Amino acid sequence: MKYLDSYFVLLSFLFIPFFSFSQFSFGVKAGANIDSKNNITAYIASIDNNINIYLSRGGVNFGGYIQYEFPEFFMKVEYNHTQIQNNHVIPYILVRTDEIIENYTIKKLEIPLIAGYRVTEKINVFAGYKILNRGSQYFKYFEIEELRNISKSKLLFGFGLNFTNFNFDLRFEPAPEITSVLYLGQSINEKTQYIKTEGSYFVLTFGINLYSLLIS
Repeated sequence: MKYLDSYFVLLSFLFIPFFSFSQFSFGVKAGANIDSKNNITAYIASIDNNINIYLSRGGVNFGGYIQYEFPEFFMKVEYNHTQIQNNHVIPYILVRTDEIIENYTIKKLEIPLIAGYRVTEKINVFAGYKILNRGSQYFKYFEIEELRNISKSKLLFGFGLNFTNFNFDLRFEPAPEITSVLYLGQSINEKTQYIKTEGSYFVLTFGINLYSLLIS
């Protein structure tokens, strides 16, 4: 975490010598992560076959940002904490689900670098890349070591609405749609298998421009 903090601060201040403070703003943000699917096909190692499973996963995010304005464009660095609850339902008739970790929590720290274009004074479109993406996944306070930092979700794109002191944006964060139920290297609370998966999320966020509030 200290490494991520240092990375965010370094990236933020690298831009400051190049831009005047009239182009500079910063704020806080929070929102919800909503999965784009509720049924997926998963490979089950214990039966060496693919089956359809139901899932429900979603979560919340919060963090901060520093933004640099140009006449029509902007650049933004974000520092985000995300927590997602993964809940899966696998048909027990086919698989011994009592041996599988079906429900677990994902905790992520991310630093996206975003570039955007102002379509109008209040509407913008943007795209970005997560230059750092660190994650841990937990089952009853035990970390699932096989899932540490496996996230392949790097890209994001979307659109936003900007007002004087606050903003909204809706973004899509795609990820590979490959799901596997594999064996743990070491059992956790009598569970011998885990689900290796990652969802593509719609992320709705609300931000407050603290710089604008301070100078108004």
